[in-house]
Formats: sequence, C-alpha cells, structure tokens
Amino acid sequence: MEHETNKDRLRQTAERLFAARGYDAVGIREVVETAGVTKPTLYYHFGSKQGLLDAIFAGHYQQLLAVLGDASGYDGDLLKTMKQLVTAYLTYAGAHADTSYLQLAMTYLPISHGSASIITPYAQQLQQFFVDLFTAAVPEHGNLRGHEQVLALSLLGVLNNHVILLLNGKVPLTEQSVESLVKQYMYGIYVL
Repeated sequence: MEHETNKDRLRQTAERLFAARGYDAVGIREVVETAGVTKPTLYYHFGSKQGLLDAIFAGHYQQLLAVLGDASGYDGDLLKTMKQLVTAYLTYAGAHADTSYLQLAMTYLPISHGSASIITPYAQQLQQFFVDLFTAAVPEHGNLRGHEQVLALSLLGVLNNHVILLLNGKVPLTEQSVESLVKQYMYGIYVL
C-alpha cells in the first residue's frame, strides 16, 4: 500500500510541477523532494523522469478517451454528438487542469524536441478517436468522406484553444457556450 501511495504522490506532484513550469524546467530532485520521497523510489516506480511523464500521459489519455467514448456514441445526429463530445472534452479538461495544461504544452512541441516522442503516440490516439467519429458520420454526411483527418485535426485545434481559454477563466463552460462553439465549428463564419 505504501508503494502505491508513493507512486500516486510522485505522479500527482510531477503533474502539478510540469504543468506549472514545464517538463524541461523541473528536475527529478525537485519532484522527489516535493513529493517527500527518494530518487530510488521514483526510479523503482517509473524508471526515469521520462517514464514518469509517460505514466502521467498513459493515465490521462486512457481516462480522456474513456470519457469521450462514453459521451460520443454516434447515432446519426452529428450536431448532438458534437455537443456531447465538446461538453465532455471541456468538462474533463476543467476537472483535470494540471494534466490538460501539460497535454497542451507538450502537444505543440516541435517533433524534434526530445520529449515530443513521449506524447506523440497518445496524441495520435486522440486524433484517431476524432477521425473515427467523422468516419462514422460519413454514411449520413457523404461530404465528410476523404476529409476525416483534417476535420479531426481542426476540431482538436479549436477544442485545445478553448481549453486554454476555459482554464484561464476567459470563457465559461455552459450549454450556450458549447452550442456556440459547435455551431461555429460546424457552420463557420456564416452563423455569426
């Protein structure tokens, strides 16, 4: 039980520190001292600082994808599905601010950055989730065929920007704000 407590404490401490100052700016020493454990404890549970980051993202993306999967069962009504999906994404981000900040900071790193390789497979899983959603809508919305990838990426860009605004208190998370965001995404400038 003590091992699990230390493991959780390390993960939570690292999430908070990495989100606040950036992964590269926080050293192992600071993580273990703040968590109140030793370096060997970190190495035992995670192998390295990168292993710790990987564990954070593994848990984060598993939860996020489960939440999105529960919220977005496509039943032929794309507008309804999009509202449910956007609400779930933003609600999850609001409830997991540290990991969401960290996710966004790491998502937009240059691919050549050493840490980018840690988040890339998780980011690709999230992108594929959105591609699959648009692919499922193709039978009712044939105009989406062949555009699933760009639609997924553009939706993620809109959502990620909105997450930053939400977490920084610039926009609220309300039914009205979700509806406005979804309509803006789906119909563009013609609905303003």
